[in-house]
Amino acid sequence: NQGELVAPSGSALLAAGSRVRLDMGGPLQIEVESGALEAHIENGGAIRASDGFVYLTARAANDLLASTINHSGIIEATSISSVGGRVVLEGDAIDLEGTASIDVTGELGGGDVLVGGDWQGGSNAQRRVFEDPETLREAITVNMGSEVTIEASATRDGDGGVVVLWSDIQNINSQTSAHGAIDAKAGLNGGDGGFIETSGASLALSGIQISTESSVGVTGEWLLDPTDLELGAGGDVEVSTLVTNLQNSDVRVFTNSDNIYVSSDISYTGQNNLTIDSGGAMYVRANIQAGSIDLLADNELLI
Repeated sequence: NQGELVAPSGSALLAAGSRVRLDMGGPLQIEVESGALEAHIENGGAIRASDGFVYLTARAANDLLASTINHSGIIEATSISSVGGRVVLEGDAIDLEGTASIDVTGELGGGDVLVGGDWQGGSNAQRRVFEDPETLREAITVNMGSEVTIEASATRDGDGGVVVLWSDIQNINSQTSAHGAIDAKAGLNGGDGGFIETSGASLALSGIQISTESSVGVTGEWLLDPTDLELGAGGDVEVSTLVTNLQNSDVRVFTNSDNIYVSSDISYTGQNNLTIDSGGAMYVRANIQAGSIDLLADNELLI
């Protein structure tokens, strides 16, 4: 698509595969039943479904091939009178490029943006968007460029929305790379901040800008959920990335069963909360100073 697709209060669905099934009553309405050798979706134009749903899905013919989605244009599922809509991008390799934008802002609350999977791959029953954790296939790589923007904020009242950039953490080759700006802020008149997740077996997050602010309610959360993680200079995530984004969001670093290493000093004096939660062991080899901080480790905490 290099033009403009408009579906007010409806759905815009793009599917790449050799056989596709359309279900007028299903939660996603369209399913790629059989993959194609080179399943590829490219959107450099505009897709607008105000008060609606945008779904891009591509499926490769077998596990040795990769389906790709390249988005460099505009996707909007906004609302001027209600809660923002929903945008889902489902494929093996998903690239948000150039000055691409995704906007699900709503006057009474932010909508949902799922790129590569649901919240924590669908494993978190409380937070995931779809009831069925198997609804979405998980991406292998997700890349968000430095000039890309994702907006899931409430514009007047209500809570910020949900934004997920996910690649399969069970796949050792998976990576989520995000360097743009993601907002899931509360409305100016009230509401809580939303939730943002950038997770994968490995992470590359330099320059990312996160905001789940709330001027009246509770600040939202940015979740990082990788495998073994080093926080520090030359590590998986720079401490400066965490400190910068703590200005505008609570930050939670979580590993399900792997270790976390803190190798550079963390110094933050604001009130937003930093949680470092290791499902394995945590090794703290530097100073940590923060207005509010939780250090949790299932196995052992070594300082």
